[in-house]
Amino acid sequence: MMYCQARGLGVPDDIGIIGFNQLGIASVLPIELTTFRTPRTLMGAAGARNLLARINGAKTQTSEAFPVEVCAGQTTRAQVT
Repeated sequence: MMYCQARGLGVPDDIGIIGFNQLGIASVLPIELTTFRTPRTLMGAAGARNLLARINGAKTQTSEAFPVEVCAGQTTRAQVT
């Protein structure tokens, strides 16, 4: 964000920026970062469960969908509906 602003790009007017999982670095930014939040605990548990199943010779899913939440901040424009 600071790189873009230093080059004259307005956030979010000229460029939108989205973070991932509300990492701590976002707390020091001058405006609130829009971010995606993933269910990390759920994903880790599913990975561990599948790993143990495979170690024991069981077949597992090759992929699994998890819910993703968008946490609106000030680094993206409002969605037009």
